[in-house]
Amino acid sequence: MKHVPQQRQTRLRSGISVAEVVIAATGVSVLSVIGITTVCLLMTAEQRAMESIVVDRTIAELADELRQDAHTSLSAEINDDGTELNLRQASETLITYACTSDGIHRSDATERNEDFHLPFGQSRFELSETGRLITCRHERDPTLEMSFFEPNETTAQPRRKYRIDAALLASDKSQE
Repeated sequence: MKHVPQQRQTRLRSGISVAEVVIAATGVSVLSVIGITTVCLLMTAEQRAMESIVVDRTIAELADELRQDAHTSLSAEINDDGTELNLRQASETLITYACTSDGIHRSDATERNEDFHLPFGQSRFELSETGRLITCRHERDPTLEMSFFEPNETTAQPRRKYRIDAALLASDKSQE
């Protein structure tokens, strides 16, 4: 007779080991951190894109307004530090553009006031030597922008510079 070896009965394992739980928890944690970081980066990118769009639109509106006013003005005066521009119209109306901490404020005698919000930067006016060309400069400082992360070499934004030129086209007929 042949001898048949007896098979050892082994007990089947049931349940989860502690090592498996630790590995699963680590994987979930890593995926969560990656997901949260991605969402934060997307929110920062969206915020910067919106700020850029808003500032670009504001600069375009300011440029249109400044050019219209300059084209109909007889003369322009700028104060010593370049923060205020006064345009004298033929009707002796005075239009004032004043640089503020958060943009440029426009006012005139008809009680029409406009604010052009240009955050995170400084604005200045310049007048050419002939007195017929006005230049408005705005420079944004990206280090002042709000962000989820501290700026560093990889996230640093360059300074954005804007320039608006407007010419005085009206002439004073009484001086000719």
